[in-house]
Amino acid sequence: MSNSNFSAIKQMGYGAMGLEGYYGESDDSVAVDTLVHAIEHGMMIDTADAYGAGHNEDLIKQAIAKTDAKPFIATKFGIVFEEGQTGSQLDTGWGFPLTINGTKEYVARAIDNSLSV
Repeated sequence: MSNSNFSAIKQMGYGAMGLEGYYGESDDSVAVDTLVHAIEHGMMIDTADAYGAGHNEDLIKQAIAKTDAKPFIATKFGIVFEEGQTGSQLDTGWGFPLTINGTKEYVARAIDNSLSV
């Protein structure tokens, strides 16, 4: 059975974690141009709400506004960096724990925020 929604997705995706400065300094205009290029070439965009506390998804919104191409976006959620967020502490072995929130309230909010892209 074929699903035409998935037929145009390239085998290559674009992992957008580094766009908001996770690996060092970043430039929003370069990030948006990079996303436009990836979207126009049919790449799936992979993001998460934890990337820049939502800033990454704002960059994706800006890129979508600059092209007529229809992007396919995959997102993840559950790791929270926002001040005051509660959740379970996960020992990472990196010298700091991650806060994990899998409550239905957090999941619903994360989905709503991602769908607003």
